[in-house]
Amino acid sequence: MKSGVTIKDAQAQLSTIAARTAEQFPQTDGGFGVSVTPLHEQIVGGLKPALMVLLGAVGFVLLIACANVANLLLARAAARHKEIALRSALGATRIRIIRQLLTESVLLSVIGAIIGLLLAFWGVRLLVAATPDNIPGVKDVSLDWRVFGFTLPLR
Repeated sequence: MKSGVTIKDAQAQLSTIAARTAEQFPQTDGGFGVSVTPLHEQIVGGLKPALMVLLGAVGFVLLIACANVANLLLARAAARHKEIALRSALGATRIRIIRQLLTESVLLSVIGAIIGLLLAFWGVRLLVAATPDNIPGVKDVSLDWRVFGFTLPLR
């Protein structure tokens, strides 16, 4: 629709066109009506509440996973306190210790990202294959590599 046109206006115009068509061709177009529905509502329809619950559940699981990773990193840092003190006593500078810890963290995050991407790729393929065909647009679901390219520098 053109910008500024409401659904009621479009419904009125299409109803007029349908009435004229029904008058001109009563054998083929008689008895039919026209209904204007936004595309988003047509695609999502009654699934919106279920999709919102699913989105909330996924967000909650992601929050739990982030808290677990933060706790694991804190526990690892606490366990390495003696090692860091020993390295410092043997003459390592703060910059050298920080560089080592950052290198280890970046390596862990890169390995985790690769494993996560592989799991996401396979998981999306599995979910699309297991989803019923009556859900519109499900066959078009895939990973968006532009999003990955955008988030990669943010890490």
